[in-house]
Amino acid sequence: MPMYFFDVLERDGTMTHDVIGVKLDSPHQALDAASRTLMSVLQDEAMRHPKFKVQIVVRDDAGNEIGRRDAFVRHSDQTRKSQAD
Repeated sequence: MPMYFFDVLERDGTMTHDVIGVKLDSPHQALDAASRTLMSVLQDEAMRHPKFKVQIVVRDDAGNEIGRRDAFVRHSDQTRKSQAD
């Protein structure tokens, strides 16, 4: 069973490299796992930051990129704008 690695590119440009990896049956399963992880990160982090961007880069055990999953969230706070006017 091949190994896949999930590197995380933070909103500030910092890349965190996955050095452990996960054994999965196929690249498709690895990309599905990245999508699920991305949703979990969004639930945990997006509400804390007015702008939130994250990208997961999926690599195979040879180091080849097989795909990316990314998300960008920007909160619009109409209450704060109307109070400032």
